[in-house]
Amino acid sequence: MKKFLTLVLIFCAQTAFANELCPTTYELTSGWAKFASRASGSNFIHTTVLERYLEKQISKNLGGKFDIKIDSFSVPDLKEGKFRGVKATGENIEIDKVSVSRATLNSICTFNQIEKTEDAQYRFVTDFPADLTVELSAADLNKITQTTDYKKTLRQINESLMGFLKIDGINFEIKNSKLWYNLSFSTPFSPKKQSVKVGTGLRLKNNEISVENLETSGKSAILKILSMSDALNYVNPLDFSVKILENSRINADVKEVSIDGDKIILKAFINIRK
Repeated sequence: MKKFLTLVLIFCAQTAFANELCPTTYELTSGWAKFASRASGSNFIHTTVLERYLEKQISKNLGGKFDIKIDSFSVPDLKEGKFRGVKATGENIEIDKVSVSRATLNSICTFNQIEKTEDAQYRFVTDFPADLTVELSAADLNKITQTTDYKKTLRQINESLMGFLKIDGINFEIKNSKLWYNLSFSTPFSPKKQSVKVGTGLRLKNNEISVENLETSGKSAILKILSMSDALNYVNPLDFSVKILENSRINADVKEVSIDGDKIILKAFINIRK
């Protein structure tokens, strides 16, 4: 992953760093007004109204289905955009032509605040650090292969292979704890399209996700060319999928990548700057 990520953090120090981002001084409603809002149930009602509004607005921009749960302090605080925490889950999301089967965000700070903008949207008043889990299916990865950027990268890797091998198409599968590349290719010795299936594990190092431990049946010469040119990493779909976190206002760091059943799981720490 060359760019889902710009903030370099030491894993064991991430919690301490996140706490440094959290507000240490803030004002909350106290006394009778706070007690009355909880006792009357109005806090629950106002919280639910805001949750539904945010779910609707986010779905309008990103598609898919969202479920948002806000842990609020009181009605007066909520009206000022102040809340204790939030958990947001989205399914079948599409961001910049990158599809995501499921994403879950959990806030870290015990105080957060948003405000309404002039165009009736919301933005954070304070930094918003959170833990993010993203689940990607094979269908999500295969949609990436149809994007302009991915096709451009495939052309570049074919140029670097200098005619010894041409990758004509790629299709992905996730099974048996591996990411499988189903490649169709041709060579100058056999212009007729051939196919090969390559299974890979995933490795996270220095904030980069790469493939390793290649496995294939037959066609060892093709596998050698792919390995020597590092072709499989150049067209690694995770390099494209994690770009959904690239943003001038977001810093992020992937903490873990794994394969669970038929999904690739990315766990990251993110900070949305105010």
